[in-house]
Amino acid sequence: TSAYVTMFPEIRFILAEVKFINDMRDAGFVMSKPTVCDISDKCIDLKEVYNVNLARSRVEENLIFNDFKTDDNGRFFILTGPNHGGKSVFLRAVGTAQALFQLGCYIPATEGKLSPVRGIYTHFAAAEAAGFGRGRFESECEKLVKILRKLTGDDMLLMDESFSGTSAMEAAYIAEEVITGIGAIGACGIFVTHIHDLSEKLDTFNSYPDNKAKIDNLAALMEDKENGVRSYRIKRVKPDGSSYARDIAAKCGLNFTDRGSFG
Repeated sequence: TSAYVTMFPEIRFILAEVKFINDMRDAGFVMSKPTVCDISDKCIDLKEVYNVNLARSRVEENLIFNDFKTDDNGRFFILTGPNHGGKSVFLRAVGTAQALFQLGCYIPATEGKLSPVRGIYTHFAAAEAAGFGRGRFESECEKLVKILRKLTGDDMLLMDESFSGTSAMEAAYIAEEVITGIGAIGACGIFVTHIHDLSEKLDTFNSYPDNKAKIDNLAALMEDKENGVRSYRIKRVKPDGSSYARDIAAKCGLNFTDRGSFG
């Protein structure tokens, strides 16, 4: 049996993968075998992708499935929309699908065509400063610049509320510089942000002389704007520029001037 001992880690991984797929299917969720595209195709085409962690935790009764596709008109996306509208959930769903694909696993989607990426980089807003004497924003910038110096056109970059540690005006300026640079590098990915002004500047980003990959918009949509009901639907459309914060605040009872009290 000595020949099999060296294969034990691989066998254990495969058995765990099969159990994971069967557990998800037994719970009523689709796990599909993706089509493998050449790395030069730079293909990401996911049908009804969903967040595995959300599905397994059963936090949401009605799990929403979304499509995601890159093409010549959009390889890196700016995702905006209402607070708690499913933006970060969607970001993680796409990243998880790509990571599972890279591992040779089935993916949480009804269908998928994917090219391998050289690396998957993540930049999420830091909860607090990473070190003594440095602020949250400085820590964010240091981490991001390390990523950008390594990033290539064969990589995926996922950003969630980056630059939230500074003012909206300064964050918008820095984000514009970063997005322009990502377009010049040619990496794929998604940037979840509340800086809605970025969605209005696609022409600026895409007209940069060294641009190698187009920037496009994604938007989290609302089912009921008046009552602040989120649909968690992510569409490749231009957002309307509102986070619906007032509607959500009113639903929570923070509309003092309307009621004369905190309802």
